[in-house]
Amino acid sequence: NADTVFIRPIPTAGDLAPNTTTYCTGGSVNLEMTGASGATFDWFTSADGTTYGAYGGAITDDTTALNISLVNGSMTPDTNWYYVAIGTSCDTVYSDTVQIIIHPEPVAGTVNSGAICPGDNVTLRITGSQGDSIRWQTSVAGSGIWVDSALATVDSIVVSPSNDRDYRAIVQYIGGACDEDTTTIGTITLQSVVAKGTWTSNLESYCTGSNAAVDLTGGQGTAVWQESTDGGTTWVNYTSGQTNDSTGTVSYTNGGTTLDTTLVRVRYTTTCDTIFSDTLTVVVHPQPDAGTISGGDSICDGSNITFSIAGHLGDSIRWEQNNATLGSWTLLPGEVATTLTITPTEQTRYRAIVKYANGICLEDTTAEDTVFILPQPTAGDLAPNTTTYCTGGSVNLEMSGADGATFDWFTSADGTTFGAYGGAITDDTTALNISLTNVTTTPDTNWYYVAIGTSCDTVYSDTVQIIIHPDPVAGTVNSGAICPGDNVTLRITGSQGDSI
Repeated sequence: NADTVFIRPIPTAGDLAPNTTTYCTGGSVNLEMTGASGATFDWFTSADGTTYGAYGGAITDDTTALNISLVNGSMTPDTNWYYVAIGTSCDTVYSDTVQIIIHPEPVAGTVNSGAICPGDNVTLRITGSQGDSIRWQTSVAGSGIWVDSALATVDSIVVSPSNDRDYRAIVQYIGGACDEDTTTIGTITLQSVVAKGTWTSNLESYCTGSNAAVDLTGGQGTAVWQESTDGGTTWVNYTSGQTNDSTGTVSYTNGGTTLDTTLVRVRYTTTCDTIFSDTLTVVVHPQPDAGTISGGDSICDGSNITFSIAGHLGDSIRWEQNNATLGSWTLLPGEVATTLTITPTEQTRYRAIVKYANGICLEDTTAEDTVFILPQPTAGDLAPNTTTYCTGGSVNLEMSGADGATFDWFTSADGTTFGAYGGAITDDTTALNISLTNVTTTPDTNWYYVAIGTSCDTVYSDTVQIIIHPDPVAGTVNSGAICPGDNVTLRITGSQGDSI
């Protein structure tokens, strides 16, 4: 019988391309096999071109493609090598080895900014850059029109511009596959020469509790407002009333009794110099306070009274009065003290007005205080002046025309020594009914007057005389019997009277 021999295939190495590939980190390259044949395709890689190991990543297609996407985090190109082992049961052959170079991504970093005085220079530095090729560019500040600078190709340069300029650097790797990168923009500002400001007015005065708007012109530089309360010896910074560098509002408070002066200035600073504005003098006037008035009372006509003020603030005082006769508040000439002694003739109101003589604050006025005039008593007329009546009768004494707060009746039995009348009084001002009894045998005389009083004085009515006559008593006459021709004496007994 016939037998068959099978010839197993020999593997074919084929071609692995591209042979050498360069790309920027973050990119990728596709390796492809062509012309190869075999039963197995094993991919190998090396980081040094000498020691290889099996490639452990995903392979798109054994025979055609391996997509490489390696990242280079260093600052130099990173090289990797690849080949493919193609095998059958008879043999193993190898593709050519390809080289993949991954270039690092350049990082431009940042450029510092600065400010210089005219004629000075400044060093611009790049920080945080990665790359081996630097190209500087400059433009007029803010224009965006960049031109290459014929400056050093290092990471720091010294410049001395004559106007405000922007600077930037373009960084890349020489021969690198990655795009170049551009730094941040560093701006060099040319400081103008510092200049002091001038106040619109060098003196501001106002009343405490108010304020003053102030402004100055012509200043250049960074402005800091300062104040001094000791005449310019010590200065401190403040921002309480500052609107901006050239305008502000000063609102100092004066709680004292004299003018309060504060000096204000502005310090201008640049990198070139420091200078101060003119000095502004702020004078704050104290607020007057009229204080508290006292002394109002009730007085007798013709008496004087003293008013005074306490707790006042101010150096100028004037007094005013107002009553029914005046009809409005009227100045009391010459009265400028804290006390006022006066002799009013009617109910009158008084007040004091206080201010600072040379101040600009409004004057202040006390409350009103009043003096009341107490009435003087009027004696009037007590009648009848002399009255006679028989014991058991009565007489009515009447007051007319009298005026006062109190009416006190007095009596005397001898016309010399008087004492308070203790009987009932019908009406203080009009009537006292007298009903005295005379049990003697001669007329009995009593005298009366009225004391009319107020808190200011006491006056007296005229004195009246009341005579009480005794009532006669006839008595009894005796009886008797006599002989013819005899006589007998008749006598009255128990009689009272002087006429029989």
